[in-house]
Amino acid sequence: MSKYVRIIDIAKKLDLAPSSVSRALDDHYSISPKTKKKVNELAHKLGYQRNLHAISMKSKKSSLIGLLLPDFTSYFLYSLIKGINNVLETNKYNLVVMQSGSNHNTEVVNLQRLYAMRVDGILYSPTIETPNAAHLESSLVNNVPVVNFDRDCGSDDFFKVLVDDEYGAFCAVQHLVDVGCRRIAHISGPKTVKNAQNRSNGYKRALMANGIEFLDELVVESDFSIDNSIHHIKKLLELDPKPDGIFAVNDATALGCMSVIKGIGLDIPNDIAVIGYDDETYSQYLNPSLSTVKHPIFDMGELSAQLCLDQINNKGLLAVEKTVLKPKLIVRQSSKKRPYLHYA
Repeated sequence: MSKYVRIIDIAKKLDLAPSSVSRALDDHYSISPKTKKKVNELAHKLGYQRNLHAISMKSKKSSLIGLLLPDFTSYFLYSLIKGINNVLETNKYNLVVMQSGSNHNTEVVNLQRLYAMRVDGILYSPTIETPNAAHLESSLVNNVPVVNFDRDCGSDDFFKVLVDDEYGAFCAVQHLVDVGCRRIAHISGPKTVKNAQNRSNGYKRALMANGIEFLDELVVESDFSIDNSIHHIKKLLELDPKPDGIFAVNDATALGCMSVIKGIGLDIPNDIAVIGYDDETYSQYLNPSLSTVKHPIFDMGELSAQLCLDQINNKGLLAVEKTVLKPKLIVRQSSKKRPYLHYA
C-alpha cells in the first residue's frame, strides 16, 4: 500500500477519472468549478500532496535548485535563503540546501547527491579547504548551470556573484585611520580563501594610502572562528607597543578580540578600536556595539538565483559573467574614539 494519498484514491472516492482529478488539481479550464471544488476539498481533507518526482519525470525538469555551501551563521544563511527564495518561489522552483562545513570531501559527496536528485541548477560557495573547482566539471558535462557566490571558486567557467571585499576592508581600515589609529593590527582569514585574501589586500592598501608602514608582527591568521581569534589576539596584546586598532576578518573574530581586550582591563575603543566584517545581527547588540562592514547577503542570494534561472531558461546560451557587489561601512561604538568620517 502506498504511504501517500494518490490521485487515483481521490478519483475512486468521487467516481471520477484520474485524469479529471489531475486537471481539477491543476485548475484546468476544462473542469467545472463545481468539480474543482469537490476535488480540492477532498484532497485537503485526505492530506493529498503532489508527487513532485512524478511531475519532474513527465516534464523532464525537477524544479529543484541545489544550494551547496560551507557552514555559515544563522543570520547569513537566513538572509541568503530569503534572497534566493524571493526569486525561486515566484518562478515555482524549490530549494535543496546542503552544508559541507569546512570539509571538502563532504562538499564533493553533497555535490554528487545534488546531481543524483537531478537538480536543474546549483548555487555554490566553496569550503575553506576546497583547492579548486575540478569537482564541478560534471556540471559542465551535464549542462547543469552553476552560480558561484561569495567565495570565489577560482574557475572562470561559471557565473559568479561576489563581493568587493578589498574595497570593504579598505573602508574599514581607512575609518580606523580617520579616528586616529596608527598601529593597526589585522586578524586575517586563511590564506587559501580568496575573500580573506582580498580583505588582507584592502588592509594593506589602506595602510599604504595613509603612509603607514606594514608590519608582519601586526598580522595574524585565523580560521574565522571566535576560539581561534582569542588565541591570536592574546599574542597581539603582548606586543610593545600594543595595537591601537584592530581590523578583524569577520564579526566572529572581532567578538573574540573584544572579549580578550576587555578581559585584561583595556577600553574599547579608547585603548584599542575594533572593527569587524559581515554585520551579523548580534553586532549591534554587543557592548560596545561593533563597527563592521555590511555584507550584501540578501542581494547576493537574489541575484545568484536569478542568474541560475536565466541559464536554465536560455539552455546555456548566455555568456559567463561575473558580478561584484559593493559592501557598506557601518560605524558603531567600538571604533568611535574620535570624530570620524562617514562612508556611504
